[in-house]
Amino acid sequence: MTTQPDAVAVSRPIPSRPPRWGWRVVAAKEFADGILSVRLFILILLLGLPAILAIYSTAAFVGNNAQSLNGVPGLFVAMFAHQDPSSQIPSFVEMVALLGPLLGIAFGFDAINGERSDRTLPRLIAQPIHRDAVIIGKFASGLALMGLVLGAVTLLASGTAFWSLGVTVGPDEIARLAAWFVVALAYLGFWLAFAMLCSVVVRRAATSALAAIALWIVLTLFAALLVGIVANFLAPVPTGAITGASVIIDIQGVADVKNVTLNGIAQQLAGGKKHHGKHRGDEKGHHGHHGHHGVKQLDSDNDND
Repeated sequence: MTTQPDAVAVSRPIPSRPPRWGWRVVAAKEFADGILSVRLFILILLLGLPAILAIYSTAAFVGNNAQSLNGVPGLFVAMFAHQDPSSQIPSFVEMVALLGPLLGIAFGFDAINGERSDRTLPRLIAQPIHRDAVIIGKFASGLALMGLVLGAVTLLASGTAFWSLGVTVGPDEIARLAAWFVVALAYLGFWLAFAMLCSVVVRRAATSALAAIALWIVLTLFAALLVGIVANFLAPVPTGAITGASVIIDIQGVADVKNVTLNGIAQQLAGGKKHHGKHRGDEKGHHGHHGHHGVKQLDSDNDND
């Protein structure tokens, strides 16, 4: 009697889910590639040299006016936010606001279409990670690299301030500078996100770079003009309306008229007092002369008698 062999249970492979933190792998790989790239050092020089020049210019102004600025609280932080009034060089904060978007554009304009042009995007997407993890990882690595560049530039500017003036820094000033660093990094992150959006939508890296740079130029050079045009279109000012500037001008004009009127009245009063005093003096002289003439006439009458 033969027995049938037991059926061998065949186990099917359970499909593995993509790792939850797959973006970390992409971010680590992109950060390792960017930390030693020539692009990083070029951007440090591009932002570092103007920033050091701005701090040195402000430090020279502070050094020339050391007596009047002695004891001013927050002098170290003020050197980052203010410029030399006699110089055309902007302050450190204005320099970062002007040139900082180039960091985001440089790290994000070829984030996706660069992989497509190198034909490595299918291999990257074929990995067991979510597709959005690729974009998140590239954004995180770009933000970390921008923070590294901005931190290095800030340390160079701080060293320039220490070397020029030898100012001391307190915990309050360090906290204020750290708060500015976080806000500036968020501002640069906006430009990184926009450049990566252009790299996703546009197939060519050069076209996405031109689109991001065009928006940067428009917002940098024509932002105030565009805001005024949009505000006038949405809420136009009626003809003959009184604006804040006209109110100030009217108040200044009324004040000037009042000053002129009061000065004129004062001059008239002063002139009237002088004229009245002179008139009274003339009357006294006339009465005195008339009395003296009467005395003389009385003496001549007595002599005739």
